[in-house]
Amino acid sequence: PPVSCSSPHNRCLGTMNIVLRLINLGFFYFHLILDIIQGWQSHSSRTKNNPYLSGNFAPVKQVITAPSLSVTQGRVPDDLRGEFVRNGPNPVHVPRGGYHWFDGDGMLHGVRLSKNNVSYVNRYVNTARYSLGDTIVPRIGELWGIIGIVKIYAARLRERIIYGARADHITTSVPWSTANTNVFYHGGKMLALVEDQPPTLIKILEDGNLETKGLYDYQGKFAHRAFTAHPKICPITGEAMGFGYSINPGIHYDVISKEGVVTSSIKIKLPKAVMMHDMAITEHYTIFFDLSLVFDPKVMVLQSRIPFVFDRTHPSRIGVIPRHARSDAEIKWFHIAPCFLFHTANAWETKSHKEIVIYGCRSDNFELDQLGGGGQAPFEFVGKDYKSGSFVRPDYQPVLYEWVLNLETGAVSERPVTQECYLEFPRIHPDLNGLPSRYSYIAITSEVNPLPVLEGVAKVELATGRISTVRWPEGHYGSEAVFVPRKGAQDEDDGYLLSFVYRPDTDLSDFVVLDAKTMSSVPVCTVSLPQRVPFGFHGIWVSEEEIRAQLGAEA
Repeated sequence: PPVSCSSPHNRCLGTMNIVLRLINLGFFYFHLILDIIQGWQSHSSRTKNNPYLSGNFAPVKQVITAPSLSVTQGRVPDDLRGEFVRNGPNPVHVPRGGYHWFDGDGMLHGVRLSKNNVSYVNRYVNTARYSLGDTIVPRIGELWGIIGIVKIYAARLRERIIYGARADHITTSVPWSTANTNVFYHGGKMLALVEDQPPTLIKILEDGNLETKGLYDYQGKFAHRAFTAHPKICPITGEAMGFGYSINPGIHYDVISKEGVVTSSIKIKLPKAVMMHDMAITEHYTIFFDLSLVFDPKVMVLQSRIPFVFDRTHPSRIGVIPRHARSDAEIKWFHIAPCFLFHTANAWETKSHKEIVIYGCRSDNFELDQLGGGGQAPFEFVGKDYKSGSFVRPDYQPVLYEWVLNLETGAVSERPVTQECYLEFPRIHPDLNGLPSRYSYIAITSEVNPLPVLEGVAKVELATGRISTVRWPEGHYGSEAVFVPRKGAQDEDDGYLLSFVYRPDTDLSDFVVLDAKTMSSVPVCTVSLPQRVPFGFHGIWVSEEEIRAQLGAEA
């Protein structure tokens, strides 16, 4: 029954909400003052001279709807009906204290393919952070120097005050999500994801428009903690597995039913706080990566660096836990050579179920500051050794790797699958996630450009390392290539690869569809877009059936 507005309980809740709002306001102005000081200290080297705020990394200023576009090459396949949606950073406000590529406000770019029509939209993920602009929670690019330390502890103090005083019926917003990394479809819902916050619910409308519906915390399960940008869906059961981490050691591991209900959640202890961007699954196990990119706030003060740094003294290891484990006592750890990886391609159990095979894009060394500008070259590239003609790999550049874990003996073998080119952003046939797969489709990163730009797409045969490539025209750069199986396909590689490609000569982008089976350099079709799509992160193909399903689902 409704509660009377004059009831003492309701008046108490109203008073507490007012107090909490005033606390928020105080922290907002305190953070603003710190921003101004930090901006003065950096002399704008972390903003105005930041390469991630210029060229095609720079944000687009317009949010547009293009209801009908021309196909400039080839034709759209009849069995490709739905919407391609890609997420990425597009900062609304120029930051004062520093900017990292991961900091920008989430923007979704959607290409809707319907019968006899192609349309395009771009929309900000309408989070509270986007609405507020400057907020009371620091961005990654601001986490340097003494001011960065103060910002972290101020944010943690605010959380203690707000959530320590929180009763069940007090509603407070979570105003710092950028929702800028990935797009995820599961349980009839599409979510925009970033790894340090709960998901944001997005609706694809019939005309292809993208509408933000607000935070989606899985019935309160993720109300005040993070959820990964890379959950994995089991193609057999329909379950989704995910996790969350923070600057406190340990992760939360979650299993979500195919209907979208959290069925289990356990805490897994870790010795140090690490950056854990991705995970993997097999038919019976979930796999986590406790690697050597650790949180070390000392470097913020001593070296004015972002505090996720590569620490070879912290052992790299892979954790394997049964999918429906009841506690972290069931996890088994396998030690590997020190490394870091952003993304896994796939993993599966061998026929005997005694071994697990894992594929991912591995770096010998990586510093998060390398994607933050700071007035310095983002990378010191080595590339080709032209005297000897040999290929020299910088240790931070990602190479496709294989790990084989023996569940009985604990033995590990690891090897590069191919070193022919640098590879990142791996994708596979979506129905083979956690199951044996022959191919992965992976973006080719540049050997000579000091920025993380993508020169083409490689189709890699995982067992042999044989690759076939499509290179974009010289000076053109693409995005992650999303694999979409052809309707009625019998072969694993019978399908399409979808990507955005930036053309610097016109400062515009194309939507490109490649034939994944033939890997022909001539696209199946090309659609010229009315503006450029900034370099970003991950995308998804949402079929016509899935669009209808999420339109009918309750928010």
